[in-house]
Order: sequence, then structure tokens, then C-alpha cells
Amino acid sequence: MTRTLLRVGCLVAAALAGSAVSADDVTLRIITFNTEEGIADTSARREAAGNQLTTLDFDGAGPNVGLTPDILCLQETRSESQLDSFRDDYLPGQTLHRGNQYYEDPGGNTQAFIYRGDFVELDFDEFPHSGPRRHQRIIFDVPGTDEPLVVYTAHFKAFGDAGSVATRRAEANHLANRVAEDAAYGIDTDGDAIPDVFPVYYIVTGDLNQDDFEDDVIDALLIGGDNQLDTGLNDMRVETILGAGVGGQFVGGTQNTRFGLESRLDYILVSDTIYDQYDTNGDETWWQSELNDGGFVYVSGDDFGQQASGDIDATTVASDHAAVVVDFTMPGSGGIPGDVDGDGDVDQSDLGLLLAAYGHSIGEPEYNPDADFDDDGDVDQSDLGVLLANYGTGG
Repeated sequence: MTRTLLRVGCLVAAALAGSAVSADDVTLRIITFNTEEGIADTSARREAAGNQLTTLDFDGAGPNVGLTPDILCLQETRSESQLDSFRDDYLPGQTLHRGNQYYEDPGGNTQAFIYRGDFVELDFDEFPHSGPRRHQRIIFDVPGTDEPLVVYTAHFKAFGDAGSVATRRAEANHLANRVAEDAAYGIDTDGDAIPDVFPVYYIVTGDLNQDDFEDDVIDALLIGGDNQLDTGLNDMRVETILGAGVGGQFVGGTQNTRFGLESRLDYILVSDTIYDQYDTNGDETWWQSELNDGGFVYVSGDDFGQQASGDIDATTVASDHAAVVVDFTMPGSGGIPGDVDGDGDVDQSDLGLLLAAYGHSIGEPEYNPDADFDDDGDVDQSDLGVLLANYGTGG
């Protein structure tokens, strides 16, 4: 997939490939989890979900030290009061936003988000399509960073009959079009018909009800929908702790202990800018070990808890799904991306300085390190994209 993204109306580029994390960068953890039939309809399911998804250890089998979600994306929730109670007990101080009850599917299901209490929710939307559950998009102002974070969650149509597969394919196309159009044209969050958010840090989460990107059913999410725009998404194909415990081989994506280890239904797909963070050696190849360092699919007994600990019964008691977890960083707000001259704004002066250095590398007299925003040793289209994406900010 192309690493540099040409956005219609605005150049926004991936700028973090292989770069070191600075001290003021903000690290976040996103978890997606299908609750199957509600997160807390029985005490056993409630406890198992709490053990798997949070740091609080009510059953004494922990310690649950590895999972502290900044954003928890939930599918197939059935009761806002259950979610409120679960949140209050297991994620105190966090905020719940469940989808509109009028958009629930015939079984009473809809998606929900539980997120850190200091996040500012800038916008929330639900999008109708041919499937039974609306896709949701939530946009956050994350403390400590000037970049917005856009998170989509979906629960595609299940089952393998021809009608269900066709619906799932249409859902993938609809979501791919939405993500790509948001990235290309921006999002109007205040209703004035003028886009004010151009996503660079964005994530698609959810239960896609497809074993893998092995045919064309959900391929649109990676290769683009019928609007012919690039989604900029990448499959966060991370190995499970269980997989690492049996020789380090990839044994599937999200693990499902009820239906077998190869059943992969749940996904986290990340934008190019996030995905590029995992190419830590800069070779433009995303190795399994690099992905494991940044995120993981959670399947663990207490004795497997190398990165997270909890109760593997969560995947057979709390749900027929296992949570997918990914960690990534967003740039700190210590400075304004694109501010070449350091005067606190991004304007014509900065553009002139960058263009004077454009195409030049370390060792050449025209090279300007202050215009090399991704610190890759040259000033190129990626750096220009960063400046244009922030043009007019500050001051």
C-alpha cells in the first residue's frame, strides 16, 4: 500500500515511519470486543468480561496488570443500564456512549464506546447501510495532542449463506467508502458545511464476521470501495500471546476458543500513519515481531500473561469472541507540526522554507532539518503533507 497519501483537497501524509517516540508523545490503547449477548446479563459473564477487559481483579486470579483501555469499542451490547453498571464497577471515571436505541437491530443490539474521562468527544455519528447494525464513528480530542483521533466500529452481518455474504460485502464497501471519503475530503463536526477534521490517526474496529482477508468479501476495507478512493487502512495482524507461547508462529487473528483457534472474526485496522509506527527498523516491511511490540490479540491464561493477564474463560463465558488490543502513539502538542521557523504558526514563511529545502537530504547545503518533520533524512512529499495539513494553524 502506498505510504504517501494524496488526499483530495488537502495533502496529508504518513510522517512517523521508523521515527523514535518523543517524550511528549501520547500512548493509547484501543480494545475491541464483541460481547455476544450483552456484557453483563449474568454475573459470570460480567466477571469474565471485567477480568479480560480491565485492570480490576475481582476473582483473585489476576493480577490484571496489562489491560487499561483508553477506548473500549463494544459490539452487540443490549442494555445501557448493564453497560453503565459495568463501567462504574470496572472502568470507574470513564465515559459511556452507546448507539441510539432506535437504531438497534431486531435483537436489541448496537455498538458502544467506553472511553477515558478526560477525552473530549468532538462528534458522533451512525451511518445506515444494507446491514442490520449501523456503522458508528466517534471523534476525540485527546489530551496532550493536537491531532484528532477518529474511531469507527462495525458489526457486519453474520452467517455464510449467499444473502448474508452479499450483505457483508456491501457493508464492507459502505464502510470503506465512508473512511476513504472522510480522509480525502474531511469531516464537518460543527454542522457549518465546512470540513474541520482531516483524519490522519484513524482506526476501524469491530466484528466483521469474516475469517480473513482471503477473498473479496471484506477486501474493500484494505483496497478501497467503489468510490475509487484509498482507505489508507492496514490489517493489524498481530500474534496472540497463546500463539507466542507455542513457538511464535501466527495462529490466526482474534482467537475464539469456543469455535477454534483459526476462527478470526474481529479486527483492528489502522491508518497508514499509525501502521508506519511499527516499522521500527525502517525497512518498509512490517514483521510479526514489530507488530507484537505495538499491539496484541488477547488470549491468555494467568500463566501466559506476558503482556496482559486475566482469565481465558472470558472467551468462553463472557462471549464467543476474544478482545483485540492495539497500542500506538500520537504526537504530543509540544509544537505545531509544520512550523519550520518555530514562530508558533504554520504560514507562508514555513512553506517557503520547506520548498527551498524540498528534495534535499542530509549532507546537502539546502537540507533543512527543521523541515524534515519525520526525521528520515530528507525533505519530501511526506513533510510537505504535514505542513499543508496544518497550514493556517497557530498564531
